[in-house]
Parts: sequence; structure tokens; C-alpha cells
Amino acid sequence: SLAGHYLTVLSNLRKHWKWRNRYRRLLLNLPKFLLNWTKARTLLLCGVMIGCASLTEEQCLEGDWWGIGNRDGVAGYDKSRLSDHVKACEDVGVVPDAKRWEVGRREGLKTYCTAASAYEVGRSGQKIGTVCDRALLQKMQEAWAHGRQYYEISREISSLEQNIFSLRGEILLELDATGGDTNAEVFFLRGEILSIERQIARLLRLRQRFSTWPV
Repeated sequence: SLAGHYLTVLSNLRKHWKWRNRYRRLLLNLPKFLLNWTKARTLLLCGVMIGCASLTEEQCLEGDWWGIGNRDGVAGYDKSRLSDHVKACEDVGVVPDAKRWEVGRREGLKTYCTAASAYEVGRSGQKIGTVCDRALLQKMQEAWAHGRQYYEISREISSLEQNIFSLRGEILLELDATGGDTNAEVFFLRGEILSIERQIARLLRLRQRFSTWPV
């Protein structure tokens, strides 16, 4: 894979002193590279291989429009989702049953428009859709904010873990430069790692407060 090739290049560069600074830059950017590559691969698969169609040909031909609408409702889709299905099914000559789909969607919204669902939406880093009655939104917003806190803390933990990854790479570079002897820079970097690990432990305890709903 491309990520594996990237790691191989890093390993080879590390063996040559004149490439030390270039290796350092590559190493520090590795976590971001892997994240971006994962996102890019997902977009490639979606856009090129399957086209991100809302339904497969089999689902179009099956014609379970109540079930499809129900799933769309549970996922928080509004009425405009039906146009995606029309486009997905036109190549096989199928026209969605709009009435059956809408009945199913409204039933699915009964699951989506709840505090428990709003918490999961927030926890995944998404926003609440505009498909729920105003009377339900206040309780949903509270639950969503609780889940969002979990998401934000998780992002911070992930960022700190990436920092540790980079610092460990810096330590390897220093040990290469000193022939394996531990110098002041290595001690400093290890201290930085310990400090970050304490931050992560604190954040993990804090995140536990937002790990479920209701509180």
C-alpha cells in the first residue's frame, strides 16, 4: 500500500545521516499523512468504484420502499433523500414508491428524533438534522452536546497520541546520532512523552463522564 511504501522510505532514509533532516520532516508528518491517505482512499472508493449511489441495483429491484424509507428516517434524512434514490434506480428502470418511502421515513424519524439518537450523533462528530419537531429539539440538543463533548475529547486524545508517535521518532533519531547513547535531548523528549501521557490519562478520565446518555 501507499502507506507501507511511505514507511519503507522512512526506514531507508533513517540509515543515512545526510538525510536526517528530511527524515525528521517526514516522520513528523506521518500521522497526518496516514489520516489524509485514509480519507483520500475512502473518497476514491466512493467516487470511482461505486459512485456513492444511495442504493444498489438489488435494492432498487427489491422495491422495499417502506424499509428503505425507514432506514433513511432512522439516519435523519429529510425528504430530499428520495431524489438520490430516483437517480440511483433510473439505470435499472425502477421508480421509487414515494408514498411508501415517506411512510417508512416518518416511522424511522421516531427513532432518530430522540435524545439517545442525538447523543450518538454528537458523539460521532455530526450535527443534528433539521427533521425533528421543535418540541423535541431542546432535549435532543442537551444530549447532542453531551455526545459532542465525548467527540471533542477523543479528538484531543488522538492529537496527543500523534505527538507521542512523533516524539518517539525524534528519540530514534537522537539515538542514531549518538550511537545508542542517551543524551540530554533524549531525556527531554522522554519527559515530554511522560507529560503527554499524563494529559491523555486525565482526558480519558474526563471523557468517561460523557461516555453514556442519559447521564
